[in-house]
Parts: sequence; C-alpha cells; structure tokens
Amino acid sequence: MAPHKPILLLSLADWFELHAPTDNYLPFDEDLPRLFKENWNLLVTDYPYKSDLITKPYFYLKSDGFWLPTIQQVPMHGEVRSLKRLYEGQAAASLSDDAFRYYQHPVDRELIRMKLLDAFFPDTKRQYIMAKGMDGLILDIDADIMMEPSTAPRYGKTLMGMKEKEGFIRDQKFADLLLYIYDYNCCISGLRVWEDPGPEATLATTGGILKTT
Repeated sequence: MAPHKPILLLSLADWFELHAPTDNYLPFDEDLPRLFKENWNLLVTDYPYKSDLITKPYFYLKSDGFWLPTIQQVPMHGEVRSLKRLYEGQAAASLSDDAFRYYQHPVDRELIRMKLLDAFFPDTKRQYIMAKGMDGLILDIDADIMMEPSTAPRYGKTLMGMKEKEGFIRDQKFADLLLYIYDYNCCISGLRVWEDPGPEATLATTGGILKTT
C-alpha cells in the first residue's frame, strides 16, 4: 500500500497538537504540508517515487468515509495538484464526528499514532518517535508488549462483559492496558469511560483483557 494516507493521518495528529481545534473545520494551512513532508522524510525510505506532496492523499482520503475535503467551501470533486491552488481556494477539511473526537483526545491520538506506525512503518517508526517525542507511558506499554513471546497469537477474539471483540491481540492489549492505567477516566473531562468492574475483576496476564475471576 502507498504510504501517503498513513502519513497524512500521522501528520493530522501532529497538526491537532499544534492547533487544538475546538470545531470540526480544519483549514489547509502551511503547517499540514510541512508536517506531511517532515513525516515522509522520517518514515519513507524505499518508496520508488519521490512523492512527498500532500495534494494526492488530501483528496483521496475521502474514499475512506471519515474525511471530507473542500475548496471554496464546496466538496472537492477531484485532486487539486498544487499547494498554491489549495491555499488560494481556502481549502479545508472536516472529519467524521467520531474521528474528530479521537484526534481531539490526547490518549486516542497516541493510539492512532502507534497503530499507524506499527501497521505501516515498523522499520522506521523509531525515527519518528525519536524526532517527535511521544508519551513515555505509552512507549513503556508498547515496549512491554513487544517483549512478550513471539508465539503469542497475533489475531483472535476475546470477551469483555457480554460483547465479543475481534482484532489483533497486541493492539487490543495496548488499548486495554491504557484504559486500565488511566482508571477508565477521560484524562480531559474526568468522566468514566467504563463501569467499575468491582473487586472480583483482575487484569489478565494474557491478552490484557479484564476478566472476572
């Protein structure tokens, strides 16, 4: 898969940290293409074409269903191939409501970053981490999970309460451990994101899933 969309999504996380937007209107400014090029240079080493411009993924990310780019306040119907035209047309974008909330939340942003880095840039992600810096707690969790035996299943289904969750075990453990460490509270609003499981619940040593004992 071409690295353009993952690089844009990573750059969007960096952009949110710079601007902390409070509404779902994301203007195309000088920071986003700068961050895109910066991240491309950190993460992409073997792509056959020199293509560190943001114009292509800025339009084609709309096919994923959570990104809507606009120019002159109307939805884009085709790729705008020049940064100058994007600036002059007051290009902007909006995210789906869920995606916007994820990017606003610092912990969710770190999860987005780590999952993108693991999935698309496993060989160069350390360069990004060293250059950008990331939450020390999250890096500790990631390192701890990476130390587990490689024989552990990479994919499976787990039960949490009455719901079956399917996905990559490492990704799910990462998310579950993060929630556990933050005591199931949103670090911004203080609201709980999960009901207290009570004293009979323990954090399982395999899978990182809360199970009743």
